[in-house]
Amino acid sequence: MNVWILLGWILGLTWGIGGSRSTWNTFAFVGEVPRSTWIQFDWNKLTTVTVVGDWNYTEITDYAHAHQTRLVKIGNIATDKLNDEEYIRQWVQYQLTTVQSLNMDGINVDFEDELATDSPESHGLVFLMTELNRVFHEARPDYEVSIDVAWSADCIDKRCYDYKALADQADLVFVMAYDIQSQIWGNPRCQAKANSPINQTQMGLDTYTDLGIPRDKLVLGLPWYGYLYPCQVLLTSTCVIDSVPFRDCPCSDAAGRQWTYKDMMSIADNHTATFQWDSWSQTPFFNYYDHGTWYQAWFDHPDSLSLKYNLATQMGLGGVGMWSADFLDYDNPIQVQTWWSALP
Repeated sequence: MNVWILLGWILGLTWGIGGSRSTWNTFAFVGEVPRSTWIQFDWNKLTTVTVVGDWNYTEITDYAHAHQTRLVKIGNIATDKLNDEEYIRQWVQYQLTTVQSLNMDGINVDFEDELATDSPESHGLVFLMTELNRVFHEARPDYEVSIDVAWSADCIDKRCYDYKALADQADLVFVMAYDIQSQIWGNPRCQAKANSPINQTQMGLDTYTDLGIPRDKLVLGLPWYGYLYPCQVLLTSTCVIDSVPFRDCPCSDAAGRQWTYKDMMSIADNHTATFQWDSWSQTPFFNYYDHGTWYQAWFDHPDSLSLKYNLATQMGLGGVGMWSADFLDYDNPIQVQTWWSALP
């Protein structure tokens, strides 16, 4: 028997094979950070870590494997290449060769461009996932093939993908339940809103389960960061923001700026801001005044995240995850312990 197939069968007893998930998944993304940061992650909870950026993965890979955690590569492809099946085959083979050479455990596809319904490019994306599924699992049955998708399957951001077909070829589907205000509809004036409202999060998850995607394939991805908006006008808790269009929508979160949770807390501390709670979205926010401008910050913390973690368990999903695990203040042990202990 091929040694990799044998190893895949053995590891599959713990990890699950070919989309059959035997455990709860905790799926983390992490950028380039020193060992002193990533060693503080709760590796007893992590099942998959996707590394982002070009850095030396050797030490974190070995550490992950020692804790029976997958370490996977992130991958993307240019939209104009989705019409070229031969290019896709070569791209898939390159990804496999890279994963093998780095002793990794799979690939995560992070494609977020707009695609029209039933377009050649949409079909090409399905072909890409089909090839990844076939080639990777032929190489090692325990390799993990996952894909990131928008918070809702309803053509969010003009991403009109064949989500059911994509999910059929994936072991895990990471639902990015953040940047939900990438397109802000329905208000006469643009206004700042929560990054990951729990009600919209559930609505988005329902669009995937309604397609017949198995719940245990879905991983609820949540933000460990927030948005800071400059207000044109601040009316009590309503922050009117600039109109910054995104993909044919007149208002978007592009009027603000993303900040890690660590940096959000520094801003709040520096301005002695008072945290408030939005009952509609079940998330915290704060306002502050600086150099003649009012600002409003929307973010998540363990209280709001725990509500969504509970949602994932109640819905019978395959797990939860975050973008990104390195966004905390790892010089603050209380913050680190509070955030990681909140994870199921």
